[in-house]
Amino acid sequence: MSILCPFCDRRAFEDNLIFESANFLVFPTKGQVTEGYLLIVPKRHTICFGELTTSEIEEFTQVKAKITDALLQTYGQRPIFFEHGIVGQTVKHAHIHAVPTNTDLFSKIESDFPDYQKISSFESLQETFQREGPYLYYENASGEMFIFHIFKWPQYLRLVLADTMGVPERGDWRKMDQVLDKQLVFETWRKLKPIL
Repeated sequence: MSILCPFCDRRAFEDNLIFESANFLVFPTKGQVTEGYLLIVPKRHTICFGELTTSEIEEFTQVKAKITDALLQTYGQRPIFFEHGIVGQTVKHAHIHAVPTNTDLFSKIESDFPDYQKISSFESLQETFQREGPYLYYENASGEMFIFHIFKWPQYLRLVLADTMGVPERGDWRKMDQVLDKQLVFETWRKLKPIL
């Protein structure tokens, strides 16, 4: 555990924690592009989900299903999921973004990064990372999963998501309106905490 890592220091997000399993934490992310925007974070300090163990992947699959159900129940939309997978991370601790939206980012990502593969499981993500290294992971609301092979581009998917949703000013979490951000984090916590 690195004391300099904000995801290893629970005090940074403890008040916003909405769900915890044996190996994962779930909380609303700073820089809410939209209400309901969550991070799923392994407790163990690891650089990306491609480094998870097989048992951690099995547990994550259950956590992800629980989060999907909660977001669908609360916001009426299945979430998209994405991870920068050490490419463009601003926090060097694995985290997957879960966003309730009907916005599909695939065509934009593909136009920027045409080198991709469709995968069927997180085990495939793990195998690809071990074989090929850095990746960008994207899962649409239908559950189709893709790995894109890209170069460093900080906050890429956050920026694409915010732009596609018509709120480009929310793309960079460091520059987002702090009052609005705190309000959206609170509403996300208030609505999801009781059902998780």
